[in-house]
Amino acid sequence: MQDHVHVLLSLPTTLPVAKAVQLIKGGSSKWVHDTFVDLQKFAWQEGYGAFSVNVSLLEDTIQYIESQGSPR
Repeated sequence: MQDHVHVLLSLPTTLPVAKAVQLIKGGSSKWVHDTFVDLQKFAWQEGYGAFSVNVSLLEDTIQYIESQGSPR
């Protein structure tokens, strides 16, 4: 997917990943629509990918995500 976002979250064990994604997509969609009048057609795709990361790989994961914003 050309337009995509990587997010690194630490979720409480009581919050399912699906609920976290629902809250992020819903809240950010509302913000985009309320803030940017010219982006009223903005919408998230239906699916998403979620991966767990061991805390020992936290810095490597952050570096990977940061590198995704660089021009290719």
